Order: sequence, then C-alpha cells, then structure tokens
Amino acid sequence: MPSIIIDYSYWWLVGIVVLAGLYSFILYRKDKNLSEVNRYVLFVLRAFRFLSVVILLFLLLNPLLKIIKKHTEKPIIAILQDNSSSILYNKDSLYYKTEYLKKINKLKADLSSEFETVLYTFGNKIEKTDSINFKANKTNISKAIETINDLYINRNLGAVILASDGIYNTGKNPEYINKQLNTTIYTILLGDTSIKKDVKIKDVIFNKDVFLANSFPINVTVQSTKLEGEKANIKIINSDKILSEKEIILSKTNKINFVLNAEKKGQNRYKIEITPDLVKEENTINNITEIVVNVIDSRKKILLLANSPHPDIYAIKNSLENNSFYKIYSQIFNGEVDNLKDYDLVIFHQLPSKNKPIINILEKLNRYNIPSMYIIGAQTNIDKFNKLNTSFSIIVQKKSFEETAPNLNKKFSLFTLNDDFENYINELPPIISYFANYTSKTKTNILFNQKIRNINTDRPLFMFAEQNSKRSALISGEGIWRWRMYDYMQNKSFDNFNTLINKTVQFLTANLKDNPLNLTYNKIYQTNDEIIINAQFVNESFELINTPDLLLQLQDANDINYNYSFDKYNDKYRLKISGLEKGDYSFKAMLKFAGKTYVVTGSFSVLNKNLENINTVANHNLLRLISKQSHSKAFSINDIGKIKDVITQNTNITKVNYYQTSLSELINNVWIFIFIIFLISLEWFIRKYSGGY
Repeated sequence: MPSIIIDYSYWWLVGIVVLAGLYSFILYRKDKNLSEVNRYVLFVLRAFRFLSVVILLFLLLNPLLKIIKKHTEKPIIAILQDNSSSILYNKDSLYYKTEYLKKINKLKADLSSEFETVLYTFGNKIEKTDSINFKANKTNISKAIETINDLYINRNLGAVILASDGIYNTGKNPEYINKQLNTTIYTILLGDTSIKKDVKIKDVIFNKDVFLANSFPINVTVQSTKLEGEKANIKIINSDKILSEKEIILSKTNKINFVLNAEKKGQNRYKIEITPDLVKEENTINNITEIVVNVIDSRKKILLLANSPHPDIYAIKNSLENNSFYKIYSQIFNGEVDNLKDYDLVIFHQLPSKNKPIINILEKLNRYNIPSMYIIGAQTNIDKFNKLNTSFSIIVQKKSFEETAPNLNKKFSLFTLNDDFENYINELPPIISYFANYTSKTKTNILFNQKIRNINTDRPLFMFAEQNSKRSALISGEGIWRWRMYDYMQNKSFDNFNTLINKTVQFLTANLKDNPLNLTYNKIYQTNDEIIINAQFVNESFELINTPDLLLQLQDANDINYNYSFDKYNDKYRLKISGLEKGDYSFKAMLKFAGKTYVVTGSFSVLNKNLENINTVANHNLLRLISKQSHSKAFSINDIGKIKDVITQNTNITKVNYYQTSLSELINNVWIFIFIIFLISLEWFIRKYSGGY
C-alpha cells in the first residue's frame, strides 16, 4: 500500500490547513465583483483555492511517497550436467548421446512448470547452456557446486540436481565441499561402475627444463586392473624413433625409470606408450601420454639474500631449484656480496634491517640494471627501506602487525594464472604484514591485495613495478612458506606455489633493455585450453606504450601459417587463441615503431592430455555421499522421472515472498502539478464566468 511520510511533525499539517483556510476565506469575503454570485459557487471557489494552497504548502515539507511492493520468487532448481568425455567411456555411449539427453531435457521441462529451472554443464568450466556433447577433458565437481552456490547465494535456490559419473580429476574432493552449502543436492548416477581389464599410465614425473647434452630422468607410474602377472611393453618415442624400451611384469602399480639424453635445443616432444602382451583392453586411450621437455643451454643466476634464517627462504629456494633454468644461491647478508653483477635477480628477505643496511647493494643493482624483489617482515627497518632508491614506499600507521590473506586481482595481466591456481589462492592461510599503506613512485601492477579478517582491502600484498627498464616486486609480508605447505596439504604437490614463484622470477628477469618488446606465455598447453599471450613494449624512455600494432604469425608443424593481431588494453597487449589442435607451434611477433622493426620469436606445444581417460570407472559411492550429506537421495538413470515428484513433495522447497520498498519525492511528481494547475485554472474560469476578474 502506498503511504506518504514527512520528516516534520504532523502539527505542521494543522498549521497548513488553518493558514490555507484563512487565506481562501479572506480572499473571497470582501470581493465586490462576486457579491451577486451564488453562495454555493462561492463555496466551490473557496474550496479550489484552499485545496491548491494546501497542496503547495504541503510540498514545501518535502513529503516522500512510500510504496511497498510484494514479490514472489519461485524456487530455483539448478541442474548440473557433467559434460566430460568419461561419461561415454562405456558400452552405453550411444544411449547417453540419444535417449539420456531426451530424459534430462524432459526433466528440465517438467520442473519448469512449477519452478525456475536452469541447466548448467561442467567439465573444464561451468556454462549455462543446453548444449551437452560430453567432450570436456577435465572434471571439477567441487568448482561446479561452488559456482552455483555463489551465483544464487541471495536467491531462493531450492535444490541442485547433479548428474555425473562421480569421476573428478581436478579441484577439491567434492565430499567436503558439500558441507559448506545450505541447499539440497540430488544426484543422478551416470557412467559404468564395472571394473574391466585395463592398464594405464597414471603419472609421469620429469623435469620440464633440462640442459643441452645432459641426461635427464623420466619416471613413469603404471597402474593395472585384473592384469597382475601379465607382461607389458613400455617405450618412449620421439619423432617416430624409439629412444628407450622396457618389458615389465604388471602389478597393481609399477614404477619405471628411464634416462634420456638432451640432444636438441628447444621443445622436445616425447610419447610414452604401454602395451600389454596378448591381452585385449576395452580402453586403450589411457595407454599413451605425451610430455614436452624444454632443452636450454644457459641458466639465470638468482641470489636469495636474507637478514637471518627463515622458512620463506627454504620455500623459495626449493621452488626455484625445481626449474633447471635457474641456478640458485642463498646467503645470510653480512654486509657485502661478491660478484653481484653476475646475478640476474636478487631477492631480499627482510632487508634492510636495523643493523644491516643494503644501500651499497642497491646502488650496484641500479648500476648493473639488475631486477630485485623485496619480502617485508618484522625484521625489516621501514625507515631505512623508504630511504632506498626502490620503486616502493611503506607508510606505517602504527607499529603493529596483522594477518593478511591474498585476494587475487582479476585485472592483473603481467602473466597468466589458470583456474586451479585461482582456487588455490582463494583459500591460502594469512601471512604477517605491517599495518601500513603501500605506495609506489611509478605505476604498479598488483597481483594480490590484502584480505584482513575476510574483508577485502585495496592495500597491496604482492605487487610489481618497473622503472627505467628495471623491474621489481614487493611482498608486503612474511610467511609465504605457509602457502607452500598448504599447497601440499590440499593437492599433495607444490605445483601451485612453484607456479607463483617461477612466473614471478620469469617476469622479473626478462630483459627489456636488449629488446623493448617482451612476451609472456606458457611453454605447454592442453587441447581445449585458451592460449593467452601477454606482451608489452617500452619506448626509449622506458615508458609502456601500445600505440603501434602488434602482429603475430603462428606456424604449425606442417608449416601452415596463421596470422593474429594483439588486442590493446591499458598500456599493454594481449592475444587469445582458441581451438588449436595438438602439435608443436612456433611464432614470430612483430611491431614497427619510430622506423624500427622489433621481433620476438618463440614456440609452445599443445598436448592432447585427456584426464578423463585415465580413470573410467564411475564413482557412485561419492555421489550417494554428496546426496546423503544434504539429506536427499541419489537416482539411477531409470528413475529420472521420479525426481520431480520428490522435489515437489519436499516442504523445504517453497516460494519466497519478499517486499521491496521504494521512496520518491512527491515534488517530482508531474501529475500533482498538473492537478494544481487544473484547480487554479478551473477557479479562474468560474470567476470569469461569474463576472469576477
């Protein structure tokens, strides 16, 4: 119901009525021109004048019109359809391509009559679409459930219907994610749970970067089912040439070690294939996998310079030592560093400190144009740090510390991070930071902002700067070793932490002075991945610009060329390429500026690594557990038609009524002014008609 409210006392209304009444009474009391007018007409004239004056005076009180509208929201039923290729790895693949699609579409149509029904597919990513093709090569069930929860967190989400085979090969264990949700999850059991004879390459451990003319190991893990005691042949192939071959006796798990020689510089692709003797398998796709090894002929030297021993140093050192492209040196700073100009990057941990200034070291770094990275901690002397010629300044508001977790800046563009890394970042434990503001003398790129007690702030936690072609980075807290340990606790590996440190070092050590055009990209991509190449160009003043066009010519293994043009954003460039087939690609990026042509060449490989074919046995127990935790139930394919009745009978899934209040100023309502003009005009007309003027 509409209502009118004012900020003044309602006694003002009494005064307005009295004042308008006196005015209209006095106005018409001694008007001689209306002395012969009928007293009823005179009463009407007084009423018109009284009403128009009351309205005008009332509008001076700035009254507000309050309108409350009732809205009814139907329960939302979200259908999450597993779109991964593992669904089809069974004898009923034709059924899933035909009859099953009809059933799931009918379920959506039936539910839409009473509920707001939405269909999402998930695999590599989650999409709101009706297109189901079972072609995704990864499955992340946890992310799909989390995404639905985030999308409908303030909506009337009645239930989620999860249709899957229960096989996940990326992301967190869905068994635990469901405990965080406040909705019912029904599951549809897809796929085949029967165990068949199978041998598969489960994992391959190798160094992604090796040095020319050196030997390097490749460790292969093979798993087999119902084939224990059988013979199998495993070999490594490069360019159709068998480099190494072994015969093994299969057990449940076999670990086979190979040692190869790095004979050719650049990207080298190796195919690993296992074949059981005299045994036929239903699934032979998981018998083959491919890896790419980057053979290099030089290393970059990284110096870790610390105020005192700290687990952060150990974490960074171990991360970088996994990359043979870097040679790592670490030392406790004692006032001097030998052969400083030989290093490609210096990482300062809690320096300068009270008794250890580093001004002489910084002067040499600037002279030799060596990039630097600073990790700030309790031992850092902030006053001394601010007096150094760095790109950063720290304004301590009070000498205290706080726990700060990372909040990923979605606009960061210096290098790319995948979805798995974003999930890793969002759950990292906090590190210890000064309660301070952080500024820079030059433009910065923030990778992480600080999140304090689950509140996102605009204070940087990890940022990059560039000045006179010299790059630098700042982590405004100590304790990043916790991020490494958390990575292992959640994922049984250090891959995400290693990615963060290695990409940081890769960016910092890129030499802009030799070539002002710089590109950042990955060496290896998977099919169906979006290939992202970032680029930046500096002029003679080492200012980032993107006024000239940047072109890229891509060439595949068959010497077929593809031409692309980079998009411009802010002062940088970015190129996204989709749909590349498996293979090795080389490229040449070209830019013309001030009469000169700048060229950068490189290469990358696209692998057809399908995680879906490693495990093809459906995990219905996981799906039943997910439903049990949300107090619902699981349905077989044959019982899909019963789901609507169960949801309809669930008393917790109901419509929600909510009320929306809106306020508007009456003085802005044009119809009120039209009404006032009408009253005044009608009064004037009657006066004229009655002989008044």
